[in-house]
Amino acid sequence: MKNLKAFSVLTSCILTLVCYATSARAQSASLDATDDAFEDRVELSWSLAIPSGQFFRIERDGAVLGIRSRTETSFVDRSGDPGRDYTYCVIPTDAASTDGTPMCDLGRRSILSAGSVEATDRTLEDRVGVTWTDRSEVEAAYRVYRTTVAAADSTLLATLGANRTFFNDDSAITGTTYRYCVVAVDDAGFTSNVACDNGTRGAVLPPAAVAASDGQFNDRVRVTWVDQTATETGYSIYRSGTKIGSVGANETLYDDLQAAVGVDNLYCVSATIDGIESVMVCDTGRRGALAPPETVVATDNLFDDRVDLSWSDAGDTEDGFVVSRYIGENLDVTFPELAANAESFSDPSASQ
Repeated sequence: MKNLKAFSVLTSCILTLVCYATSARAQSASLDATDDAFEDRVELSWSLAIPSGQFFRIERDGAVLGIRSRTETSFVDRSGDPGRDYTYCVIPTDAASTDGTPMCDLGRRSILSAGSVEATDRTLEDRVGVTWTDRSEVEAAYRVYRTTVAAADSTLLATLGANRTFFNDDSAITGTTYRYCVVAVDDAGFTSNVACDNGTRGAVLPPAAVAASDGQFNDRVRVTWVDQTATETGYSIYRSGTKIGSVGANETLYDDLQAAVGVDNLYCVSATIDGIESVMVCDTGRRGALAPPETVVATDNLFDDRVDLSWSDAGDTEDGFVVSRYIGENLDVTFPELAANAESFSDPSASQ
């Protein structure tokens, strides 16, 4: 009988140790709470096996959110405030409120902010245009704020409807740089992070389609543009950062006669009004070398007293042409210079 009691006690101890070890291994599992993965919820997931008779209690910052059975491994919380970190815990427990080791993790949901916010920079005469991409699926409105770059406080300019992606600020002062910020707002008044960009209302629209010639002229670089403003008093022209000239209102052409031959330069043009310049619009151009004659043809046994040459004059800046005669690769004679624009020459001294 004593042996039977001893065996019973030993068996009980072994079972207790096995159960304790199994429980200890189970409690080593962890909880994963999503962080900013969703706008409208935080998702919890875990993988913990617990004995029959137990279940899971879900808590957020110590407050009970719900109960899950021992076979369930997930929970969704849609009631938390956006942008706030919460401590989520999943606790194994039983009907007697005997709690196991809690599994905890921080989680948060956030309203997606406006994407790619851009404010125009002196490209519009009558306003600053602000655009963005609508990334949120839960916003009820967008708020647009404005402040000067040097100021700390911002002014609410507009509250716009859901899905809006633009705003025009026609109250901006010309030449003043502002910081524009866009915020998404949900039905409960919670907001996303701000997304901002600097913008300035221009005094005058810049030129469009600026084009600099690429070697077409050997005496100049020609810069042309499209006049798209009605308020400019003139245009300023720059070569590689240095102002080289200006023209009056409504002009659309400038010739740079001082450019070095064969050198690429960046030509920029800005519209001006009362000393204020628009943004520059630029293109690369270069001055060409002296244009050689084209389609040179010499007669071959056509005449018995001469050889005639003809060519096309491809330039308009030459002072003349020089004709040379070679025998093989050796220079035989250089004839007197011909006048500019000449396109033919006869050599009566060529030997048969």
